[in-house]
Amino acid sequence: MNKGDLSRKLDQKVIDYIDGHIAQDGIFIPVVKKKEIKMSNTKRFHNCLHILLGLNKCQRLLMDWLAEEMDDDNMIISDEHMRSKFIKFIESIQVEGEILSYKDQTVANAFHDLVSRNDVLIKFSKGRYRLNPEFYWRGSDKERIEAIMMNLQFNSASTNFKIIKQADEYVTVKKSMLKK
Repeated sequence: MNKGDLSRKLDQKVIDYIDGHIAQDGIFIPVVKKKEIKMSNTKRFHNCLHILLGLNKCQRLLMDWLAEEMDDDNMIISDEHMRSKFIKFIESIQVEGEILSYKDQTVANAFHDLVSRNDVLIKFSKGRYRLNPEFYWRGSDKERIEAIMMNLQFNSASTNFKIIKQADEYVTVKKSMLKK
């Protein structure tokens, strides 16, 4: 599967479980059933709970959906197609006993609010965003630490320049030279 494929098929696993017993000639025979479980391999880290508590229903559902739709680099694309997929997904399930429906503008506003928090979604380039790897990650712990370090080192809005120590001298590098 391509790294950039945002519509990945979730891994599936079938489990067997005992769902009661049948009595036959005084012997209880277990009734074994199968259940298909979808595995996403997306990790949500405990340190994001304080952020998730402040989200409204649309924002929280969108955040959880984005965490499942992101690619292996935690990247997502924000466009009308993405919002349409989310709206169709929400309309296909019941939440708290009701079928929800959101308008495109409501989803766009929820996405914008997640971006404006600056610690949930990080703008990468026009229309491309990364879910903060501090809170969500799909991959190894080593890759997660590297992604967090990159965010801290090169995505800081505090200055346009970074000072990098190279050998025994300091070199000033304009941040725009560091980005792709």
